[in-house]
Amino acid sequence: MSSLIRLICLLGLLAWPLAADAQEYPSKAIKFVVPFPAGGPADTFARVLGDKLTTLLGQPVVIENRAGAGGLTGTAFVAKADPDGHTIGIAASSALAINVNLRESMPFRPLEDFHLITQIASVPEILVVGESVPAHSLAELIALAKAQPGKLVFASTGLGGMPHLATELLKISAGIDLVHVPYLGHSCPSDGDCGSAALPARVA
Repeated sequence: MSSLIRLICLLGLLAWPLAADAQEYPSKAIKFVVPFPAGGPADTFARVLGDKLTTLLGQPVVIENRAGAGGLTGTAFVAKADPDGHTIGIAASSALAINVNLRESMPFRPLEDFHLITQIASVPEILVVGESVPAHSLAELIALAKAQPGKLVFASTGLGGMPHLATELLKISAGIDLVHVPYLGHSCPSDGDCGSAALPARVA
């Protein structure tokens, strides 16, 4: 409960554009943007948190999924929203930190366009293979990849996301050649970016 209380206190920072007008925050429904498809970890985190915030703030918190570009599409939507504290979002570390160093241009400025409220989750990456893959350990998988360079395919939730970069690190460390196939996402528990997440909210 103490963590939730701290979160609500931090949410109060979003009310500063309304303070000058002596309005009470929140004065209307809050849009909670999830930049990944419904059913994934980010969506689940947002819906649990949204239910709690609805009860504590007295205004409905509406989840809106805006997937695309590995989380950049929905995060950019939050960046362009009115800076009144009524549009918040969950953002992966890939959108706030990693892609800044991977892309020549970004649709927003992470340090300038958001008030970062809090980290809400840190999820480890898990390596799995299909039942048909003749490897039952990491050592066996590496051996298989070395025997078939450039033939094994690995999936991720998008370019620059934690699953992508974690596997690229494995490739470098193990000296293997794997083919990357980024997926758009779908409604399943393994979807979405599982890196550290923070709640950004639009600022002026």
